[in-house]
Amino acid sequence: MHGQPIATAIISQLDGDLFTSKLGRAETLRTVMKRDIAWLDDALTILKNISLIDLDDEIFNLVESYGSEISLKTSDAIHVATAQILLGEDDWLVTLDSQMAANAKKLGIQIVSAHK
Repeated sequence: MHGQPIATAIISQLDGDLFTSKLGRAETLRTVMKRDIAWLDDALTILKNISLIDLDDEIFNLVESYGSEISLKTSDAIHVATAQILLGEDDWLVTLDSQMAANAKKLGIQIVSAHK
């Protein structure tokens, strides 16, 4: 589809279970609503196939433990902490945010990203 968000293209090529936090769902829908409402149906279809994770004390405690070497805004730190807790050795974090990717790599998380 012409103009298709790059995230849709990346996700369509992935294999296995997909997860995001409820924060990720809210951010996705807010972004679509602000940028291009025409992508709303596609976003909702993709989100139907992604399991939603509740944010809990384990995630927030991990976020609060990050030192100054992890240079993420709080919402991105929540995404990375969620990934750090949930992902196994063979799992990957999908992000289009180069700063999130760099920080996740510092924490030993494997990344799928449009950025090198």
